[in-house]
Amino acid sequence: MQDLLQASGYRKNGKVWSHETTRDAFRYNDGDASEMRILDVMRLSADTSLFSKELERAITDWPSNYHLNPTRTNLFRPIKHLIRGPVLEIGAGAGAMTRFLGEEGHEVLALEGSPRRAATIAERCRDLPNVTVLAEPLQNFEIDQKFATVTLIGVLEYARVFFGAEDGQDAIERMLAKARSLLAPGGVLIIAIENQIGLKYLAGFPEDHLARPMVGVEDQYTQNGPVTFGKRELSHRVTAAGLPHQKYWFPFPDYKLPRFVLNEEALTANLPTDFSPLIRGATATDPQRPGILAFEQDLAWDVIARNGLQGDLANSFLLVSSDQPLAADDVMATHFTGGRDAQYQKLVRFVRKGEQLVVEREAIQADSNGLNLSPLKINLEDEVFETGLVWRDIGKRCLLQDGWSVEHLANWTSVWKQALDQHLAGMGILAPMQLQDRVPGSLLDAIPRNLIVGEKLSFIDLEWVYDQPIEFGYLMFRGLWDLISDTRAAATPAAGTPNKVGDLIFQIMEYLGYPVAAQTVIDYHAQEVRFHSSVTGRALQTNSADLLVTIGRRLNFADIRELQVQIQRLNAQNQALTQELEGERRKVRDMLDAVNGYSLRAG
Repeated sequence: MQDLLQASGYRKNGKVWSHETTRDAFRYNDGDASEMRILDVMRLSADTSLFSKELERAITDWPSNYHLNPTRTNLFRPIKHLIRGPVLEIGAGAGAMTRFLGEEGHEVLALEGSPRRAATIAERCRDLPNVTVLAEPLQNFEIDQKFATVTLIGVLEYARVFFGAEDGQDAIERMLAKARSLLAPGGVLIIAIENQIGLKYLAGFPEDHLARPMVGVEDQYTQNGPVTFGKRELSHRVTAAGLPHQKYWFPFPDYKLPRFVLNEEALTANLPTDFSPLIRGATATDPQRPGILAFEQDLAWDVIARNGLQGDLANSFLLVSSDQPLAADDVMATHFTGGRDAQYQKLVRFVRKGEQLVVEREAIQADSNGLNLSPLKINLEDEVFETGLVWRDIGKRCLLQDGWSVEHLANWTSVWKQALDQHLAGMGILAPMQLQDRVPGSLLDAIPRNLIVGEKLSFIDLEWVYDQPIEFGYLMFRGLWDLISDTRAAATPAAGTPNKVGDLIFQIMEYLGYPVAAQTVIDYHAQEVRFHSSVTGRALQTNSADLLVTIGRRLNFADIRELQVQIQRLNAQNQALTQELEGERRKVRDMLDAVNGYSLRAG
C-alpha cells in the first residue's frame, strides 16, 4: 500500500501520509479544543486498543463519547463476514472504526481530510502495521488501487458540503461515483447514515447535523449543507451508482453507538418472533435524547412492527451494496451489551435454524471469563428464542399511564413473583419465601426484564451468576429497581404515590406482604450498586433515598402554544428594552451635542 501511495505522489511525514500539493482547507471538526484534546489523549495513552481503560476514562462529553466509546464498533460486528481487505475507510474521523478493522487483521487505508484527525488516527493505530493513514480529501484522492471494501460511515450526508454539482451530477452522485470508482469488482460499499424520517426525528429529536428538530423531516436541507435520506431514496441513489445488489441492517438507537442491529431479512422471514422489545431497549440508551418529545418511542415500536415499518422508520441505516449478488444471512439480529468492563462484554446473535430462532451468545473477548476471578460470572449458554410478552415492558406501560399507583405496580409484581415461585419449585425450593431466605446465585437475573409471559411463564437470558446464594429480598428489590429507576418519563401517578424510588419499592414490598425496614431497602440498594460497579469496572456511588421517579413531559400543542406565548412575550420585552435603550442613546447624543456646541461657542 505504501509503495502505491508513493507512486501516486504521496509522502510520509511522521506517521501520516499526505500530498505536498494539497492545500484545500478541510471545513469539518467538532471544535478545536475538542479535537486537540482527543489527539492529546491518543498521544498520552499507552493503550489505544478498542477496550482501553485509558480511552474510556477520557470520555467526558458527546464528542469524546462518539470518538472513544468502543460501542461504535458494534456497527461492523454483524457484517464482519462481508468485510474483506484491502479496506478503504473514507472519512475515518478519529479512527474508532479504523482501530476495529485493524485489530481484525485487515489491510486498511484510512482516508481523512483533516490533517489533525489523520494524526489522531495514526496515534490510535500506531501499533498496527496493517493500517496506513492518509490526510487527503476524497475529492482529491487518486491511487492505482482497487479495494475489496470501501466505507462511508457518517460521510455521505456531507457530500453537498465537500462535493459540488458538476457535469450534470449533483454532489451525492459525485461522491458515490468517486467511492464506486475505488471499489474492486465484486467488492462492497458500506454506508451508514441517519434516516431522514427515522422515528426519533419524528418524535422531536434534533436533526444530528443542524441541531434543530424537524428540519430533516420537513426537508429544509440546503444545497451546500448536510442532507440525509429515507430508505427508498438512498437505495435509488446507490443503485444509480452501479451497485444494485443491496442489503440493509438497522442499528438502534442509531449507527453512532449501536446496541441492537436488525437484519432486514428478519422482517420477511417466517419466524415466530418480534424484535420490538430489543429495539425499545436499545433506543432507551440513546445519549442524545432531548428533554421533551412529541411521543415516546417505547410505545410506538409495537405498532410499527405490526405494520411492517421497522425498516422504513429505523433511526439509521447500515447498507452493504455491491455490483454482484450478496449471500443470504442466517443471523437475523445482533444485540450488544454496553457500558461494561471488557471481561463482561458480549454479543447475542439471533440465528435462523429452519423454523426456529436460536439465541447464541459469545464473549467479545473470548478468554475474558477465564480471567475473571470475581464471584460474578456471565452465562453464555445458547437457548431457543421464547415468544410472548416481556414482563418488564408491561411494567413500563403501567408507569406510562396517568394515575399509576403502588397497587398497580404490586399487581404487576405479583405475576413476576408467581414466575419465581414456579421456577424455584422446579429447583426443589418450595414457596413461600421470606425476604431473608437465600436462593441460588444463578437466579440473580431472574427479574422482569427476563420474564416472558406467553403460553407459560419463562425466564430467559439468566445472564448473571453469583457463585454464592443471594437473599430473596435482594432479588425482589433488584427487579423493582431495574424497572422504576430506568423509567425516564413516567406519567403522573395517583395522589399520595411516593416520588422517591426507594420509598416506592418499600411500599410495593409491604403491599405484597413483605414488611421491610427502610434500612434494609438502603442495604439492598448498596448491594445493587456494588453489582453494577463490578459489571462496569467503575466505582459507582448513588443514594436510592434521593433518586426520584422521573415524570416525563411530552411536546404537545399546549406546550407549543405556551412556548409561542413565551417567545412573543420575550420578543415584546426585547423590543421595549431596545426602544428604551435607543431613547437613552438619543439623550446621551443630545447631551454630547450640547457640550460640543458649548465648547465651540466658548472657543
